[in-house]
Amino acid sequence: MADWPNVGVTGRIEPLIAHIRKVNVPPKVTTQWLEAAGFKSKNDRALLGLLKGLGYIDSNGVPTDKWAELRGSDDARKASIGRQMRVAYPQVFANYPDETIPGLTKDELKTFIGPKVTFGAETLSNVVDTFVVLRGLATFTGGAPAAAPTATVTVSVPQAAPAAPSAPAAGPGAVNIAINLSLELPITTDADVYDKLFEAMAKHLGTLIGRGS
Repeated sequence: MADWPNVGVTGRIEPLIAHIRKVNVPPKVTTQWLEAAGFKSKNDRALLGLLKGLGYIDSNGVPTDKWAELRGSDDARKASIGRQMRVAYPQVFANYPDETIPGLTKDELKTFIGPKVTFGAETLSNVVDTFVVLRGLATFTGGAPAAAPTATVTVSVPQAAPAAPSAPAAGPGAVNIAINLSLELPITTDADVYDKLFEAMAKHLGTLIGRGS
């Protein structure tokens, strides 16, 4: 299941994601957890492998830090599924640009994936069907999962010209010193987070400039 994650019960994928959003993060995702959630069929157990393949639980069934992304806003959840599909199906995303992924037909996917696998036609169909269902729950913004964005701010601080050791104090002339600040911004869809970060920056940079005047 690690390569080309797939399930035969693709109609159960969306209800599973919906259930994850409603409940607290479990200590471990097991067949018992699935059954308690209403996924009682033996075929439903393949959903565990799908969650592992997408990186939402580890090899022991323990939810990873990605699990919380499924419980966020609609935009955050869709973006997360899109990112994790890159992890689960790297060859597809290496071959096709993001803008063509939503329009790929099942036949095109089978034609591309078929020569790369050794399993039979039924499993190949499951892979393609699973990919298509996940694709409908995702958004793709381009590129592999990226590090947090960095904002660079340049500030000019007035600084009095230094006086020579044996000479009188310098005159009113001044020089400007450029200070480059790098700020690591968290990846989030909550605009308030960015507003508060930049508000704090403005406050402290104002204090710095005031001291240099």
